[in-house]
Amino acid sequence: MCYIYIYQIISNTLKQNKMKNLKTLLLAIILVFTFNTMNAQEPTYKIVGNEIVKTSTKSAKADPIKTELTYTIKGVVYPVYQGSKGGYFIKRVSKKSGKEYKQYLKV
Repeated sequence: MCYIYIYQIISNTLKQNKMKNLKTLLLAIILVFTFNTMNAQEPTYKIVGNEIVKTSTKSAKADPIKTELTYTIKGVVYPVYQGSKGGYFIKRVSKKSGKEYKQYLKV
């Protein structure tokens, strides 16, 4: 699909002002190569002897770290956790559904 767009730009370059469209052509080519390299992934399987071996797996999420800090809401003391990206949150339980959820704290 991108190649059709590049072909149209090339044909328009030959018909119209060459300098302006040449810049557009170069930009389009750079964008196509950029998207192709961004989408390129390492193979997840490789052949070793007579076997197919999985080479990479998604990394498991790191468990949140319980800090020494606490947060009090309406007299209830909640322990504060730190997520893998550094955000702080508390775990609360919904009154309606009974499900546990994370409430992130603005620090």
